[in-house]
Amino acid sequence: MSPGKGGPVQESWEAEIRITEEGRPKCTILAEHLLRYENPDRSELEGVRATFYDRKGRASIGLTAERGVVYERGDRVEVEGKVVLTYGDSLKVETERARWDRKEGRIVAEGPVRIETPEGEEVGEGFVCEAQSGRWWMRSVRGQVLAP
Repeated sequence: MSPGKGGPVQESWEAEIRITEEGRPKCTILAEHLLRYENPDRSELEGVRATFYDRKGRASIGLTAERGVVYERGDRVEVEGKVVLTYGDSLKVETERARWDRKEGRIVAEGPVRIETPEGEEVGEGFVCEAQSGRWWMRSVRGQVLAP
């Protein structure tokens, strides 16, 4: 398919996407492979590593996933496949799909979630994390194992 008929208009390896707001970093996304499309305006990624930044511009949340899509006009990033979120040494979240909405500033996972903290492990459904503060909550906890 030619680029004018819906195929990729750009292909890159070891690509980097920087998302900023008023000069401050919001998110940096690294991808092993990137395909850029114009209609709709999006970048499809493989081998995703992302860093989200707090209000002071410091790296706060890390994310890895097998693949993802960055929607340019919708200010949205969606990832799937062995998604792992980390917040320092205090939080590790595993799920299969997640999304980040730039306007809301939240990372959301709707499906099954496994969370590890120094206090133990929780499993449940639905996870929300405020990307700039690291504050998080799970919508429905199904089980909890406390650390010894």
